[in-house]
Amino acid sequence: IAFVGLARAVDYSNLTRGEVIAGTPQYMAREQANGEPVDHRADLFSLGSVMYTMCTGDPPFREHSTVATLRSVCDKNPRSIRELNPDIPQALVDVVALLHEKDPANRPQSASEVEGILSDQLSRAQRPTTGFSGDVRGAAVTEVKQRPAGIAVWKLRRAILIGGAMLLLGVV
Repeated sequence: IAFVGLARAVDYSNLTRGEVIAGTPQYMAREQANGEPVDHRADLFSLGSVMYTMCTGDPPFREHSTVATLRSVCDKNPRSIRELNPDIPQALVDVVALLHEKDPANRPQSASEVEGILSDQLSRAQRPTTGFSGDVRGAAVTEVKQRPAGIAVWKLRRAILIGGAMLLLGVV
C-alpha cells in the first residue's frame, strides 16, 4: 500500500489492500487525491502545479505530511503567485489559477486549449499597443497598458516553453 510518486513511496493506512494512488501528492488534482476517477484534466491540474513551482520556487500544496498535503489539495487554494513573485505577469497567474480549478469542468478541457490560451497571452504581450489580457480564456479581450518587453515577457516565454515541453512529454 503506497503512494508511488516521483520522489518516493509512502505508506498510507487508509487504503484497502492492493490499492495504490499513483502520483506525487503535491502535484495531484483534487479528484485524484480524493480517490475519484481521473482523466486528462487531472494532468492539466498537475501542469498548473508545475507552472506554479516554476514561478515561485515552491510547490503550491506543501504541508508537513502526505495526508495534510492531500487535504490541502482538496480544500485550499495555493498562496498567490504574485505575493511570492511579483515579477510574474498577471496573465500567467490567471492561467495557473484556471488550471488549479478544483472542479475539472471549470479547467481547460484539453492541452490544446491550454496551448491556445498561452499562445494568445504571449502574442498579446508582444504587441506594441496591448499588454496582457485579464481574460485568459479570451471571451472578452481587454486592452491594458503596454508592459515593458523585458523580464516579465522573458519569464512568460520561458514558462510557456517549459509548459509546452511538459505537455509534449505528457502526450508522448
